[in-house]
Amino acid sequence: AEYMGIVSYFVKLVDGSDVEYLKKCVIASASVSLTFTFIFVTIMWILIMKAYKTNTFLLRRGQDREVFFKRENFEALPASSFIGVQSVHTLLGFFMCFVVLWIAWFCIVYTPLRVLIWKKLWPILVGLLSLNLVMNIIKEQIIKRYVVGKEGPYALPHIRFWSLYELVYTFLNVINGVSLTISRLVGGIVSIFVLFLRTDIPITSMKREAADPAFASYCAMLLLDHHFNNPVVVVGSEIFLQSLRRIRHRAGKEIEDLPLNWSDPSTTIAAETTKASAVRVLSPRARARWFVAYTLLRNPDLVQDRQWYIDAQAERKRLIRENGPTSVAPLDHDLAGGAGIGVPMEPMGTRV
Repeated sequence: AEYMGIVSYFVKLVDGSDVEYLKKCVIASASVSLTFTFIFVTIMWILIMKAYKTNTFLLRRGQDREVFFKRENFEALPASSFIGVQSVHTLLGFFMCFVVLWIAWFCIVYTPLRVLIWKKLWPILVGLLSLNLVMNIIKEQIIKRYVVGKEGPYALPHIRFWSLYELVYTFLNVINGVSLTISRLVGGIVSIFVLFLRTDIPITSMKREAADPAFASYCAMLLLDHHFNNPVVVVGSEIFLQSLRRIRHRAGKEIEDLPLNWSDPSTTIAAETTKASAVRVLSPRARARWFVAYTLLRNPDLVQDRQWYIDAQAERKRLIRENGPTSVAPLDHDLAGGAGIGVPMEPMGTRV
């Protein structure tokens, strides 16, 4: 009877009696899916930008393993494809998300299809998941506690009960394998659906992450940004430039200024600043901080010691605010200096 009902429904659909209802369901599901797709893609882009900022700071702290498995696997060449990969991923990801959400919403909105899923497929799915749940509960609460020994995962003091358990579960897992396969398939589809836009997450294992072209281009761009936009490089270049200006100013010479705007050659660094500001000496504190940053960059093993010293200073200030200056012993700066932190080190030599 149900089969004949479905057949008669499609006959009516071909005749045109339910075409209007089908059109309304298609348009409604498409509208809702388009809205949710915009929201989803926007969230993914926000997460990508936040991850880019976080990974940049991790690289500058020397925590390379938090970003990728092996830094030597990535080079600068794939960085040129970063914008193209992101653009195509966004377009295809948007289309893929829209199609998947459209199908899902159509199954919810379209009444005949929703009834078929609810009456036929849903009971089967619930039965398979319930069998898997019951088998896991028995395994964790009974077999693991009373059949398997506590001396180790392979200790079997009750070998007869274990043999019975193994025999029964061997046949039950033939049925349970269907639910496990379905759950694995659904999990894989959902993970691809969610992470396809995230080029900052490799689709391969950690050891083979360089084989993912999108992740390789992302890491190449990240490393280029880390090397050439690093505050240590920017501040160091400014220190060297001002030192050179000061030396040439004393000798009565000037550095030829590069224009800030090529269409207007008068907009140079010297034109934007006075002669005094162009040759003034930088703040000693800024120079000291640059030396510390450069030292930490050349000696990554000192980063943790530096972090310990900063945390100790912050804790000492907190205790002084709460209990007064007499309740806290002075911080051992000699120990901090001996550890290579807190004291600027000359960066021009070889790595210590």
